[in-house]
Amino acid sequence: MAWPGWEHFRGRGGVPALPNPPDSPKRHKYHATPTAVDGHLFPSKREADRYAQLRLLERAGALTDLRLQFRFPLAVKDQVIGHYVADFTYTDAETGGCIVEDAKGARTPLYAWKKNHFRAQYGIEVQEV
Repeated sequence: MAWPGWEHFRGRGGVPALPNPPDSPKRHKYHATPTAVDGHLFPSKREADRYAQLRLLERAGALTDLRLQFRFPLAVKDQVIGHYVADFTYTDAETGGCIVEDAKGARTPLYAWKKNHFRAQYGIEVQEV
């Protein structure tokens, strides 16, 4: 069944146009390269490299309690409206302060909103690396 204009919505030769062939690996939206370190698969090489640095600092005793992908609830008037997922959280061994880090390549408007909401709710500034 065809109608005028249908050919504009299909690929060449009557086959639907696909952005990637079905057998090819899916590309990351921001061209990040998934990278594995210590059995953890990170969505980007930047995040994997930062994890490796933090593990060295942890072994040296400069930080403790390193956590990956920690979820913080974001609430308004005691109603949870979403979550901020930090790439890394840890405790600075020298000051005892909680550090929240995000390995950022692309800063989206949603990320900026969550970062600001997080700072307002928890009083902690997210460090971008």
